[in-house]
Amino acid sequence: MAEGIEHLSTRQIDGLLAELGSEVERASAQNHASACDDCATRLGAAQTARDAFLQHNPPRLRAEELLARVRPKSRLVWLVPIS
Repeated sequence: MAEGIEHLSTRQIDGLLAELGSEVERASAQNHASACDDCATRLGAAQTARDAFLQHNPPRLRAEELLARVRPKSRLVWLVPIS
């Protein structure tokens, strides 16, 4: 990375890919990445990694797995007060 240039942080790159932040923040980050070879390379690598992860972990599948963990079991549970 070149000295004296404020590059995008990992958080900014992740936020850009996840479409987080305001439109102004995203546009600013995208404009910087378009003009900065180092940040464009990092953004491209992050996009490639994100795409590979999502290919093997589709959001719908992942959500269904998480929901299955928190759903109550189908058996009946009786609560008896202890005296």
